[in-house]
Amino acid sequence: MNNHLSNISRRCFIRSLALSAAGVALRPRHACAADVDPDRIALVSDTHIAADLDKIVRQIWKMADNFKSVTGEICALEPRPAAVVVNGDIALQDGQPGDYRSVAGLLEPFRAAKLPLCFTLGNHDNREEFCKALPALVPKDNPVEGKLVRVIELKRANLFLLDSLDPMPGTPGGKLGEAQLKWLASALDARAKKPAIVLAHHNLQWAPDAKGRYSGLADTAALWGMLRERKQVKAYVHGHSHVWKTEPRDEMHIIGLPATAYNFKKEELVGWMDAKLKDDGIALTQRALDPAHPKHGQTTALTWLR
Repeated sequence: MNNHLSNISRRCFIRSLALSAAGVALRPRHACAADVDPDRIALVSDTHIAADLDKIVRQIWKMADNFKSVTGEICALEPRPAAVVVNGDIALQDGQPGDYRSVAGLLEPFRAAKLPLCFTLGNHDNREEFCKALPALVPKDNPVEGKLVRVIELKRANLFLLDSLDPMPGTPGGKLGEAQLKWLASALDARAKKPAIVLAHHNLQWAPDAKGRYSGLADTAALWGMLRERKQVKAYVHGHSHVWKTEPRDEMHIIGLPATAYNFKKEELVGWMDAKLKDDGIALTQRALDPAHPKHGQTTALTWLR
């Protein structure tokens, strides 16, 4: 185990990571202290951490500092969230070993707060290097070979975390693959009585562009057809676009998370989402790194559509 990870390897944190990486149902509310809100979820995406913690992109964004700020805000929440999900593109560009060593060091506040933390992988990640640097996330009995998948069972909903890291040649697109889709269908069917929220890094893309390429999820049609048949599925949550957005489709919600690292347009929020599950939906509060951002603190309440 590398030095960075050894600093965050206390029993509660490592056990929760190991269980989640193994694809088994993680029940965060049982793992940590009594002041946890079983319906609260911290949603983070597109951290783009570099080996160099002083790395700056787009002239103003220092990604490590952004992640530290978000981490501090999440760990200071009262009550604490039942789960923290980082939805892909953890690394800066192509998942170098040093990127993930930096990530491991930055996880110390989560370890100290004993918050269950789960990752998905995006197109800027490298699965092999991620697993080497964070061995607690390497599944011992992974239900989908070559992927990292997991289920988080919460009081009011189940979260299904997928792995869309399957590089499409020459594009930033991703793919789930037949084996993962088959596993997801089975996992959903086994948990049909509770609302399901499906999360993966890539946004949905229904057809290739004019050049036959995908920048989003290449097997969107196969995924969506399967989700549409299962009435317990209420929402699909993605990152990748660095844009906070919600839209309904086929009586499900599509939720795009803002990036923690940087935005592509000045008006777009940079930060994270504070989510609260309800009996009939979910409330999403936007947490901008810049408290003067016009969207900071605004809450979007989504009611389940079926």
